Amino acid sequence: MLLQRRFAVLSLISVAISILSACGGGGGGAAHTSPDGGGGASAPQTFSIGGTVVGLSAGASVVLNDNGSDSLTIGGNGAFRFNKTLSTGATYAVDISTQPGGEQCAVTAGSGTVAAANVDSIAVSCVPPTLQLFAGALGGNGNLDGDRNTARLSLPVDMARDANGNLYVVGLDHTVRKIDAAGNTTTLAGQYFLAGDADGKGAEARFAGLRSVAIGPDGAIYVVDGNAIRRISPDGEVSTFAGKQQENGSIDGPGTTARFASPSAIRLGPNGSLLVADGFSGLRSVDPTGTVSSLHLGGLLLSLAVDSAGVVHGGMMGEEDFSSSTGGIAHIDLVHSTVSRTLSGATIQGLAVGGDGKLYFDVFTFGSPGDGVDDSCIYSTAVSGHTYGVVAGQPLMTGYADGTGDQARLSNMSQFSTDSDGSILVADRLNSVIRRVTSNGVVTTIAGVARQQIPGPTSVRLDNPVTLATDPSGNVYVSTQDSLGEYIYTLAPDGSRSRLSGTGPGTGGAGFAADSAGSVYEVGSHSIIKLTYEAGGNASYFAGNDNFPGSADGTGTNAQFNYPNAIASDTQGNLYVVDKGNFNVRKVTSVGIVTTIAGMAGVSGSADGVGPAATFSDPSSVAVDSAGNVYVVDNNAIRRITSAGAVSTLAGTHVAGFADGPGTSAMFNTISQIAVGPSGTVYVADTMNQLVRKITADGNVTTLAGVPGHIGVTLGPLPATLTIPPASRSPTR
Repeated sequence: MLLQRRFAVLSLISVAISILSACGGGGGGAAHTSPDGGGGASAPQTFSIGGTVVGLSAGASVVLNDNGSDSLTIGGNGAFRFNKTLSTGATYAVDISTQPGGEQCAVTAGSGTVAAANVDSIAVSCVPPTLQLFAGALGGNGNLDGDRNTARLSLPVDMARDANGNLYVVGLDHTVRKIDAAGNTTTLAGQYFLAGDADGKGAEARFAGLRSVAIGPDGAIYVVDGNAIRRISPDGEVSTFAGKQQENGSIDGPGTTARFASPSAIRLGPNGSLLVADGFSGLRSVDPTGTVSSLHLGGLLLSLAVDSAGVVHGGMMGEEDFSSSTGGIAHIDLVHSTVSRTLSGATIQGLAVGGDGKLYFDVFTFGSPGDGVDDSCIYSTAVSGHTYGVVAGQPLMTGYADGTGDQARLSNMSQFSTDSDGSILVADRLNSVIRRVTSNGVVTTIAGVARQQIPGPTSVRLDNPVTLATDPSGNVYVSTQDSLGEYIYTLAPDGSRSRLSGTGPGTGGAGFAADSAGSVYEVGSHSIIKLTYEAGGNASYFAGNDNFPGSADGTGTNAQFNYPNAIASDTQGNLYVVDKGNFNVRKVTSVGIVTTIAGMAGVSGSADGVGPAATFSDPSSVAVDSAGNVYVVDNNAIRRITSAGAVSTLAGTHVAGFADGPGTSAMFNTISQIAVGPSGTVYVADTMNQLVRKITADGNVTTLAGVPGHIGVTLGPLPATLTIPPASRSPTR
């Protein structure tokens, strides 16, 4: 649940997965009559009902019904006709009774009245499954390569442009990305959130902690990575240029014999050497051969900028009390080995020299004690000046918005750099984008897509959706964790949104369900809470009590739970609860009677068996099918509990990984939620693999949506790509 909350995506996604089947028939075009039986009156003339199927995938089948009784299974594209014929004046009504697995079919011209001719105008069109945006908005973190609208960045911290117009971006995700002049993004080196220390080419290389990037005099890319300076050739070959990982210090010398204390920024110096801001070790220099020397200037440096006169400006670490003896901007004259300081007391995180010669910077804290600014404004000041002004953003107003001056919003900025046209480039870390800021304060986004910047089909916005459920009326219930707290929202079929908020013990947690009557239940710390739509919302204990943890069965508040974390309902109004702290699964009837159906309180394990003979190690999510079987996510495995309490392992093992296949040969990596479709097929959100997986009744696992290792939402035909799959559950279907 913690992983589910932490990585929850900032939007809800509906995967249009059609669950249909079919097989084909055809027929001639003649009208039908019956023999007259040897001289008697002729039987009434009848006519066939049919049409055409298009778009059905090979091997798939769809089942049609006419007038709710005449059934036809179609297994291919082309003409079809029902076996039963109809007389003139009779009505026909064709619909789909079973969709093909993995497709969605629709009928047009499916109803009418039979004239004196065969009906052949019914059209059945099938389309492949697609990933669609249902509510909320998209954007944010990811590692997708692609064009300006497709590519995603993740926690960028610095950027540098080369002479050919390529922009190189380093991020906390351990990758180096290249954005060409046309806006196309590729991953030059490293792999998304795979940390390490390995030289090599492209995806073979590993980075320990990327902090800054600069273009060297040789056209290569140099990055601050942990305690080392790494060199990356334009074709992605990574080598260690100076320093050594996990060995810090302040030792001068050639290449890997040198040591850095805590390097945070790198820039090209006026004499062709690379300058490094190395924490308390001050300013360090790395010449073209990789030899490191200490300049012993600058103090505790965090950021660097070099002006046209060759003066080095360094952003410094300040103190919480804004002591004038620390912080500010150091102005380092390398020729005369002198240092002056302005804006003392502030912590300067990002710093660059604009084309107009002014210094542009942001601050971690700025002003008098208790009246600080936290990463929301860009300031400018004349070089060596003591006065400053706001160029873009507003104090204490973090967020995301392009615009001019105080209409722009930024969030948790890192390093700044100077673009080829003299504008300032800003690593807007929490928005996962690169911003351009002109001297007159115009802020635009040039790379990445910020959160909630790709709108959905409605105006609904959702901040960090966690879990969803549906009821028989078509309402979708969504729990969110937003800046104001935790809530449950209702999304009605007409696209409107309302908030179901509890004034009692429940406030909108991640585990909740809607039953067949439309009531909403939420898990509390040690209870099951019923939420109602009364004035301001109302919440009451339905079973258990948050003040009394335990494992007792019983009725209502006499029962006890121990940190339940997931809940689902069946068509009879029963609730099924994963009681995580007790390592078991509980059933709560519509009148609040609580019983334990599988597992034993306090006993952890992975044994299959009946009732208390079965054990669970880390139960986390639950769903129920129409036959009353209960499915429980248990530490990367799917356990099935029959109505008789018999527990078996349907798919997966207790080892994280990725593999499709039957039963326990399949592997998952942190399943956040589970759902069951109308036909009994199980679907799971395989969170750390960024996938939605499909599990048949016999335990065969396939990947339905998403591509392993591709993070960021791409809508369209499956498999598409996902960031973190949505937590989804349809407990009443």
